[in-house]
Amino acid sequence: RRQRQMCIRDRLDDQDCQQGESNLDQCGKVLSDAGFVYFAIRVNTRDYGVPQQRRRWYLGVVPRWKLEVGMPELLEVETFMHDMQQLMESFRDPDHNHISLQDLLLDDDNPLVTEELERLQDSHRQVASRKVAEATAAWPSIHVQAFSDAGLRCPASVETASVRLKSSEWFQALSLRAQQCVIYGEQKKALTLDCSQDIRRCRINIDHQDFIGSITPSQQVWIFEKNRLMVAAEMLAIQAVPLHEGLPGTTMTFKQLAHLAGNAFTGTVCAAHFLACFAKMWPVIATHGFLSSDMDIANGTEGLNLSLIHI
Repeated sequence: RRQRQMCIRDRLDDQDCQQGESNLDQCGKVLSDAGFVYFAIRVNTRDYGVPQQRRRWYLGVVPRWKLEVGMPELLEVETFMHDMQQLMESFRDPDHNHISLQDLLLDDDNPLVTEELERLQDSHRQVASRKVAEATAAWPSIHVQAFSDAGLRCPASVETASVRLKSSEWFQALSLRAQQCVIYGEQKKALTLDCSQDIRRCRINIDHQDFIGSITPSQQVWIFEKNRLMVAAEMLAIQAVPLHEGLPGTTMTFKQLAHLAGNAFTGTVCAAHFLACFAKMWPVIATHGFLSSDMDIANGTEGLNLSLIHI
C-alpha cells in the first residue's frame, strides 16, 4: 500500500466525518506544552516576488522563557508573535508586480543549458545501450486512456509529434514515456508541462505564461516556448537562488541540483520571515544586542535564536 504523506491540513475530519481541529492546532499544542510560542502562516511564494505558485506553511518558533527572561520588554508574548506574522504578511505583493518566468529563462546557447543537454544525451545513450524494455511498464495503457479521455489519439511513436518537437535535441533525448507526455501537452496547447511522471500525474500549465507551479525534486519541466527542458539553474532561480553566472566549483549532477531546487526554501519568503522577526525585535536588539555572549540570560544561554520551519 502507498504510504500517506505527512502534511499540514487546515482541518481534519474524524471517522464520523465531523470536522475537527487541524493537525496544525495539534502541532501548536505540542509546541506550547514544550514551552515554545509560535506563529504559523500559509504562504504562496508567488506573492513574494518569484514566478512560482508554491503554497507552503511556515512556522516561526521561539522558546517562551527566552522572550520572558531575555527580553522583558516584550510582555505580551502572544502579541509579539502575532505582530511578526502581520509584518511578514505586509511584505506580500498580491498584484505580482515582479519578474516573470520568461525573465529567468536562459538563452539556449548559455553554457548551463548546453552542458545540461549533453548530460541528458549521455544518459539517454546509456539507457539505450542497456536496451531497457518499456513495454512491460504500466504507463502505456495509462497514456492510451488519458489521450482517449481528452479526445486525442495516443501516438504509437514520436512520428505524430510536430516538426518543431521532433527537431529538438532535447525531445530526442527524452524517454518514450516523457515524449508522449510532451506530445500530449503540445496537443493540449500547454505552456509548460512536468514530464517526469506519467500523464495521469503530470502537471500541465495551459493558462499561465508568467509563472509556474511548484518546483519539486527531480522534476522535468518542458517549456514549450523554448522547446526544451528547464535546467537546474533556472529551477533554482525560480526558488530565488540566482545562479545564472554559473555554478563555481560544483561537480553536482543535474539530478542533484534539481533535488536541491525542489527541496529548497524559497529565498524571498525566508527573507520576509526573518525581516519581520528582526523588525519586531529591533528595539530590544538595539539595547541588548543579538546573539551576543554578554546577554545575561538564564542558564548561560547565548542570545535569542529563532527557528524557521518550512512544511
